Amino acid sequence: TIKVGGITCAGNLVEISKKLSGIDGIKSCAAAGPAAAVSKFDITYDPAVVGMEQIIAGVAATESCDIPDTYPFKVKTKKKAD
Repeated sequence: TIKVGGITCAGNLVEISKKLSGIDGIKSCAAAGPAAAVSKFDITYDPAVVGMEQIIAGVAATESCDIPDTYPFKVKTKKKAD
């Protein structure tokens, strides 16, 4: 499960799911709940084929459905304590 920020409508959930599902090694990707400023996605993938870096890059490369030519989505990662 990953958390994605920048979601503004349900269409964004669909666009992110489609983008990630098109990446080799990702078996499934679905929103885990309604659209929210930060939304969760359940992803099943083969780590021998695709890594988290590629998943994060796929999210960042997804175009917003309501604001064309913008790429507002960012995967929320936990910050490590010093």
